[in-house]
Amino acid sequence: PKNVKDQMVAVARLLNSIEKPISSESGMIKEGVPSPSDQAGQLAGCSIGSMDESEGQNNKLHFRAVVDEMVLESLRYPTMTARIDNIDEAHVQTFDWIFQAPKSDEGSWDGFSKWLTDSSETYWINGKAGSGKSTLMRYICANPKTLRLLSDWAAPLPPTVASFFFWNNGNKLHKDQVGFWRSILHEILDQHRGLILSLLPAQWARSYTSFIRSDSKRKQ
Repeated sequence: PKNVKDQMVAVARLLNSIEKPISSESGMIKEGVPSPSDQAGQLAGCSIGSMDESEGQNNKLHFRAVVDEMVLESLRYPTMTARIDNIDEAHVQTFDWIFQAPKSDEGSWDGFSKWLTDSSETYWINGKAGSGKSTLMRYICANPKTLRLLSDWAAPLPPTVASFFFWNNGNKLHKDQVGFWRSILHEILDQHRGLILSLLPAQWARSYTSFIRSDSKRKQ
């Protein structure tokens, strides 16, 4: 659908532009989230200044990793990979043609490998119900050739690959955009954890508060 295409473009643009650090003046840090320099500086009332410098840095990194993981866990849902897990795995040779240049007698279609290396357009794969589209897409997502070709396109940066399979026979999250966004964001942010605070400041703040409260209770 067109709105899904537009949203995917928006995510791609966001990933390209979100490198700048956020600041309190921008209004992005809300609900009591500390500034980036202070966000891991206090754990249950113990300030970094009272610690050995290396110990403080280790605690800071550990704190950030724990809160980031809590945000990722809030995006995850139990059946998030159920659809792809239920798709038959293709034989290694069955769909290898997708990476080969199309022959002139096979009709007019764009070479997939060429698209992976030098195109910014959307590549649509169409077919009748039951024709194997989902199996083909699982094969593409899992094939190391896909990542290798995308690496040529994305150089000098590494490519970010995320996938979601809509499923009419699944539950509500398999069919709607909420499930789509939770899955896609989880996959992207799991690969780029440094973006979590910038992209989801409110969720990070809630996880931060929850962690501080639970840590304080444990130490009482």
